[in-house]
Amino acid sequence: MRALLSDKSALFLFLFELFLVLIHPTVFTKGMLLSVYDDFYQLTLDYKLNHLLELLMLCKYFVFLRTIINLTKYAKPRVKRVCNNNQI
Repeated sequence: MRALLSDKSALFLFLFELFLVLIHPTVFTKGMLLSVYDDFYQLTLDYKLNHLLELLMLCKYFVFLRTIINLTKYAKPRVKRVCNNNQI
């Protein structure tokens, strides 16, 4: 674990995945709106916070898919080395 956290990119990915896991819509954010003002159209746009959180929740599927791919035989160091040698 210490070697994993000593690498800056691995630490960033770990924190990013932790942030993705923590995002989820709740009952407490049900009526909340996020208002954004558009200068070009001079218009205020209101977004429901739960809908935005649901879109961010879709990123969790990326973490799940990456985990499944890393468990296959195609994500081994030897396969990466052969692909790099053959320029694939």
